[in-house]
Amino acid sequence: MVSTRVAVGGTFYPLHKGHLKLFKKASEIGEEIVIGLTSDEMVEKMDKKTPSFETRKENIKNHLKNIKGISYYFIIKIHDFIGPALSESINAIVVSPETEIQARKINKIRKELGIDKIKIIVVDFELSEDGTPISSSKIRKGIIDKDGRLIK
Repeated sequence: MVSTRVAVGGTFYPLHKGHLKLFKKASEIGEEIVIGLTSDEMVEKMDKKTPSFETRKENIKNHLKNIKGISYYFIIKIHDFIGPALSESINAIVVSPETEIQARKINKIRKELGIDKIKIIVVDFELSEDGTPISSSKIRKGIIDKDGRLIK
């Protein structure tokens, strides 16, 4: 199945190898990538310390330039976990195992609204040197770098 429009969502800070893997997968299955980036207000409610929406947006744009195959994408501000996923123009969503449950909730809501389900593509975690998933929280704590290398 080739999807026309694929959604990916998150805070994406610090941006790491696992996030880039999600973007790459989205580019492989869709002609357009819709990146839902959490608003500053949403980040504040999650009690995360991150740069502003605009800073994170520019960081994503700079990294996407280096990923082969990503030609058309746009970044939108989201205020909840659903973001643009209720749009009938979204055909698929790319998630990690950690966020798969959110995608299933989105499909439940879509069904209740009489909208076709979206295809859920789960991308395995990118692992760090110690064999555990790369995560933004481990990077912020100084345990690993954005490529999953242990910081000694």
